[in-house]
Amino acid sequence: MVLFQGLIQLAVALEHHRRGNAHGARVLLERAWSRLHDVTPGELGLDWSDLRARHPDLHRAFADWDRGAAARPEITPPRLSPDTI
Repeated sequence: MVLFQGLIQLAVALEHHRRGNAHGARVLLERAWSRLHDVTPGELGLDWSDLRARHPDLHRAFADWDRGAAARPEITPPRLSPDTI
């Protein structure tokens, strides 16, 4: 259940980003990460490496945007591709 909550929160964070809500994007990204950081490789048959690799950059970009220190970051959503294991 926690995994699905994290995926939904990640989707909502990206929707907040799309709509220009810096605070909502940052908060939901962190809530999502609190649920997704312990996901094991291959869980649900997905490769989580892109999300893990990009989290620090997304976190920094959303935090800078929320503080007003930067414009809304241009991002491409993290990919959760089928696991190749």
